Amino acid sequence: MHVQKLQFVSQLNVSRNVINDARFLSKPGCFPYLKEINLANNKLTHLPSLVLVNLERINFNGNLITSLEEFEGHPKLEIIELRGNKISNLKGLEKAVSLRELYLADNSISSLKGLANLPKL
Repeated sequence: MHVQKLQFVSQLNVSRNVINDARFLSKPGCFPYLKEINLANNKLTHLPSLVLVNLERINFNGNLITSLEEFEGHPKLEIIELRGNKISNLKGLEKAVSLRELYLADNSISSLKGLANLPKL
């Protein structure tokens, strides 16, 4: 995907595809106005580091995500949807300091350790 031509997109829905790599969201300067992204029902196995400066909401429901450890937090991200994945722990979410809503149903989580320092959640 040639993302430079999509610089003014504010919402992106690429759900129900076969995307297995979301590294395109980690490129500096990529989608500078993007506020919402929907990558639900794809083939992703991890939550990537996100450098999208205006991102407020992400939907990764129905993927194959097992780990959140590569996620490095995000200054404006308020809503993360991760229902129906294969997540067993929440390590990696502790840096999402603006998080207000977190959806984790239908995973393999045994502890909420890592969420204590999220003041807005």
